[in-house]
Amino acid sequence: MSALSNVQIQLVDSVAQASRFMTWLGETNDGIGVDTETTGLDKFKDKIRLIQFGDDNTGWAIPWETWGGVAIEALGKYNGDMYMHNAKYDTALIEKAMGRKLDRTKIHDTMMMARVLDSTQSAALKSLTARLIDPKAAAAQTVLDDAMSANKWTWATVPIDFQWYWFYGGLDTVLTRRIARHFDSQLTTARPAYELEMSAQWIALGMEQKGVMTDQAYTRSTLDAFEANLEELRIWVQDNYGVTPGSDVKIIEILQRDGCHLTKMTKSKSRLALDAEVLEAQAHHPLAQVILQYRRVGKLAGTYLENFISMADDGILRPNINTCQARTGRMSVDTPALQTLPRKSDDNPLAIAVRNCFVARDGNVLVLCDFDQIEARMFAHLARDPRMIAAFMEGDFFTNMARMIYGDPTIVKSDLRRQLTKNAIYAIAYGSGLEKFCITAGISMDEGRPFWNALHSMFPGIKSFQREVNSIALQRKASEGVPYVLSPITGRRHVADDRKEYTLVNYMIQGTAAEVLKMKLIELDNVGLGEYMVLPVHDEVIFDVPKEDAADVAAVVKETMEDKDLFSVPLTAGVDITSRWGQKGS
Repeated sequence: MSALSNVQIQLVDSVAQASRFMTWLGETNDGIGVDTETTGLDKFKDKIRLIQFGDDNTGWAIPWETWGGVAIEALGKYNGDMYMHNAKYDTALIEKAMGRKLDRTKIHDTMMMARVLDSTQSAALKSLTARLIDPKAAAAQTVLDDAMSANKWTWATVPIDFQWYWFYGGLDTVLTRRIARHFDSQLTTARPAYELEMSAQWIALGMEQKGVMTDQAYTRSTLDAFEANLEELRIWVQDNYGVTPGSDVKIIEILQRDGCHLTKMTKSKSRLALDAEVLEAQAHHPLAQVILQYRRVGKLAGTYLENFISMADDGILRPNINTCQARTGRMSVDTPALQTLPRKSDDNPLAIAVRNCFVARDGNVLVLCDFDQIEARMFAHLARDPRMIAAFMEGDFFTNMARMIYGDPTIVKSDLRRQLTKNAIYAIAYGSGLEKFCITAGISMDEGRPFWNALHSMFPGIKSFQREVNSIALQRKASEGVPYVLSPITGRRHVADDRKEYTLVNYMIQGTAAEVLKMKLIELDNVGLGEYMVLPVHDEVIFDVPKEDAADVAAVVKETMEDKDLFSVPLTAGVDITSRWGQKGS
């Protein structure tokens, strides 16, 4: 018998049904599932078509256009907890339709529960249903999918009264409520992590609603210049080598013909790779240089500038801020993809033009605050290595570490040995060994091995931390069937894939840094700066502030972000005030 055989789903399409629904709601005091069916996936442009409510066995689907008043009355009267799956999305749409805010303290999110408890598993509702409740229930929704495909319906055009549309909409609330019960019993040590994520996502929603201003005229002119540059590069490749920039196989043949030694294969192992790493290694060859530049300019134009134009509404971009989608819990920003914005470098000087598309609103300036080396600081704290910790107490961390490793107190920030030290620390933090470190650092194994050994000899806490994390994960795998470690701040479970327990060192470092940023976002909101926050990117927070308040806001931001007592190393942050994001530090 199916786990859902006793479930009843009803459509509110009459006064009598509305009355039955309100009676059911009044008798349901143990929390309800809430969901919406909408015209699309854009929470700022699309609209609600159905709103659904349910408990463990009964679901109700309410057409918003005809019976939305009943739903609004229900949302106002119900005093219990509400469980949603992807609460940020549904809450935004419901609040927009209602014209007022819900009591967010009563809202829970089963998607967030799933991600906090085990980030290796899919957090999609269908996947959770198949894994935790009934595989048949998830598979049965193919009836709706097939009908939509056969009739060429979209989410905006599928008939409201089509039975499988409203039935599965109502069923989702039942599934959500049952999944919430399953997870609630597991949210013991991880409850602080879940509560942190819930608070952080409401702040993220506020930033999404406010949006970030773009200079559309500048963006268009920059895009035109980039496209002209792409055409020039295309013509050069064609005229000089008789191929197009996208002809990887032919380009590889030319490079090999000219003596380039290529060995890296694609992920599928079907042919030689021609990615950025390969092209950078052949920097002496003019074709490799031009292809690399062509790709860089093309990415800047297509991934960023074109989307900044097409997705902006009166110059305002409202990207989607994923507060807990990454395995480590790091925040990411997409639609458009701002998390992957390139930084200006000697190899990619045009990248700064992308950030310069972002500006302050009229009469405002941008206040930009960025943690200083947050991941390296978390590494030092978690490793509990006295010398690593001491390196953070005064002066530049990587310079101090390089001086210790080389025994040379004259090393300065511009010294190449400092960069080598920085490369090594981040390589270790991301799970790389000696060989990978040497490749990324551009040195031979013979050069890298003495340095690598000296680093670990000088800072033994690094190896100890790695061994400790691996040992705990393997113990839990043996006793509980899952290799995981817990965040020292919130108890969040960082879970490794099988036989990849070594990744947990990185998860601990990145995950702790992610939690620190979210904690600070909440603190910034609590001191009254939430209305100014528009975007978090990596370890940076961007504020859009009236010019006359900028100095005061900057001072409060710096005071809030920095912390001398939370960890064994101080948290520090840099603050800039500018009119364009790309002008930071200039």
